[in-house]
Parts: sequence; C-alpha cells; structure tokens
Amino acid sequence: MRRAIACLVVAFLALTGCRGTYIPEPDRRVRVGVLLPLSGPLGSYGKACEEGIRLWAEGNPRVDLLWEDDHGDAAASAEAFRRLDRAGASVVIGPVTSTCAFAVAPLADEARLPIVSPSASHFDVTRGHAYVSRVCFVDPMQGSALAIFARENLGVTRIAALLQKDEAYTKSLSEAFRQAFHHLGGVVVLVEEYEAGATDFGPILSRVKESGAEALFAPGFVHEVAVLMKQARLAAPGLRILGGDGWDSPELFAEAGPAAEGHFYTSQFAPTDKDEVVARFVASYRARYSREPGMFAALGYDAAERVSQCLADGTREGVANALSSTPAFRGVTGSMTFDADRNPMKPVVILRTLADRAVFETRVTFGPR
Repeated sequence: MRRAIACLVVAFLALTGCRGTYIPEPDRRVRVGVLLPLSGPLGSYGKACEEGIRLWAEGNPRVDLLWEDDHGDAAASAEAFRRLDRAGASVVIGPVTSTCAFAVAPLADEARLPIVSPSASHFDVTRGHAYVSRVCFVDPMQGSALAIFARENLGVTRIAALLQKDEAYTKSLSEAFRQAFHHLGGVVVLVEEYEAGATDFGPILSRVKESGAEALFAPGFVHEVAVLMKQARLAAPGLRILGGDGWDSPELFAEAGPAAEGHFYTSQFAPTDKDEVVARFVASYRARYSREPGMFAALGYDAAERVSQCLADGTREGVANALSSTPAFRGVTGSMTFDADRNPMKPVVILRTLADRAVFETRVTFGPR
C-alpha cells in the first residue's frame, strides 16, 4: 500500500539524473538577498531562518547579504523583492511561505533573479517558474507521509480536518493528506475552516466530537494551533491533533504549555539525529546561539548552502542555470535529489510533542518497503 502512495507522490516528482556541480570563482563578491518575515505573526519562522543563514554566512566571506522583512505579507514580499532586484542581488533566499512565494515567483521570472525558498511547500510554487527553487519537501510528500503515519502507526480510520481560510499552505497540505488517507482506506469525516488569528475553537471542537473522528488534522501555524491545543485539552480530552511543518517553532510550546503534549507533526529536521552532517550543524548552532536548532533554522542554512553550491560565476543567469542543472544536494535536512522543477525528494520526519519540545518519532520514506 505504501508503494501505491509513493506512486501518488512520484506522479508529482519525476526525478532527473546528475549533471555535475559548480565551483564559485574565489575572488568575486556576490550579493545575496534574503527575504523573510522578521516581524509580524510569522516572525518566529523568519528569525529562525535568519539564524541558520547567518551561521552559514560566517563561513562564506565572499557573500554580502541584503536583508528584507516582508512581515509574512504577500504584497510586502513583492515590494521587498523589487528592492532586492534594484539593489543588484544575484540570488534571493526566500520567501518563507507559499502565499508570499506565489506573489514573488512571476517577479523573479520577469527580473531573471533566481529565488531559493527555505520552506514554501505548495506544489505549484515552482511550476512554470524557471527562476524559482526550494529546499523543502512539497505538500504532496508531507501530506502523504502524515496519512501513512496516521493509518499505519496510529491506526486512525476516521479523521476531521481543520484549515485556515484563504491560506494556500493549509489547503494544499490538506488535499494531499485527504487523497492519501482515502487511498489507505481512511475517511475524512468533517472539514472545518477558521480565520487567521482565531481565538475560539469551541464550536468546531464540539462538531469534531460529534463527527466520531478519532483524530484532528490541523496543518496551521503556531499561534492558532497553540490556542486550539489548549481548548481541545478541556473540550475534547485525549483528542490527538496532527499537523504539518508549520508547527515547527519553539513558540508553539511556549504558548500551548502542557496542552502541547501528545500530538504529532511532520518536519524536515530532528536535532537528535545521529547523522554526522546533522551533528556538526547542531554543534555549530549551539556554539553560536546556545540552544538547539529547529527545522526553520536548518532550512535557512540549507537554502544558503544550496545557493553556495550554485553560485557559479556570481551572475543571475549562472545561478539560475546551476539550480536547474545540479540535481543532487546533501543538506542538514537530508540528502536531496531535485526534479525538473527544482523540487527536492527527501525523507519526511514525524515528531511527537511533549509539553516543552518535540522529539523524534519516526521517519517516512517513499519507495519499496
């Protein structure tokens, strides 16, 4: 059955073969734009990415970083990208969200200025955009992985879904989950929506209980999810909540407290991984910031490393060509192979939440078991 789910994912991702790597010219300085939400409700994601990028930059003195804060807003992201274009950036790291990436993608093509997103996971972000790349897995992968985990590991057959209204990320991830869950014999018994900034999930939780759902799929962002967890602990004790990589922030545990415990979400990084590449990154990050890195710090670092791999002669066209013709990359979030649309295929990590942190639960890979 997992082989069948893998086919669903591979239908999106037709992998290419290796064509070599690029070695940057040693004395040429390159301007690299960085476009992140450094303030606003998504600021924790951007700041984590920033830390990973700054750690990378310490070992890359030939790079000048140009910083822009898009506040997690699509219009602001587009305007910030235009400023980076005018400033002469050769490549841009960002944006973080799919909504902002959709706003920037056509501008990147028009300016012939390549972007590498750390975490914009909607499948269509790169489709038809030759100057758009990323290092995160796409929603069909994490949605399918979470469906496999829900059915095979948790034994869930009936689940409810809760999405943020007008948010591309939650809708894309939910559709991928629904298709895979259905293929595995599960049923999505209820679909609900909420507005960004919602603070009252009581009526929705009542309907979830009435639906007979054994778990709740809620692929939102940390502030709303933290509120949901606290209210679910009182209104629906024992309800397991499953989410996507948008949960991956220390703020989730700071805001939810003990109510965070007992849930699961997809991620692209586990700091406890014994892999040598991961261990070196974690050690460097701890030495620099005195704490463990999370997923967004790791993705920020990987996006910067991917840029470094593809700097070529430092020109926009050279970077764009390298991103399209260098399909293999070993990052701290895993070994990646890129398809023709510059989407990576890599394992999906499942984390289990405690009251104060998330711990490794399992890893889902696609292919023969």
